[in-house]
Amino acid sequence: MFFFFKKNRLVDTASVYRNESEIGKALKELGVRREDVFITSKLKPADQGSEKAPRAIEQSLKNLGTDYLVSVLFKRR
Repeated sequence: MFFFFKKNRLVDTASVYRNESEIGKALKELGVRREDVFITSKLKPADQGSEKAPRAIEQSLKNLGTDYLVSVLFKRR
């Protein structure tokens, strides 16, 4: 974990990975400043669309314990 945060500072996750809460806890425990980490997430097809996407993104933000993501990708499958 030390190398990950010391060198890369990139977190690539998705709700389907089921690790967003653990990532949020790890960032908090390590004391990494949020602005020093590039966090990206992905939306599965079932969470896409003008009604579902905002809710799915809000859930990811809650799980990660942050107020923003640098990017959100839309998966086709």
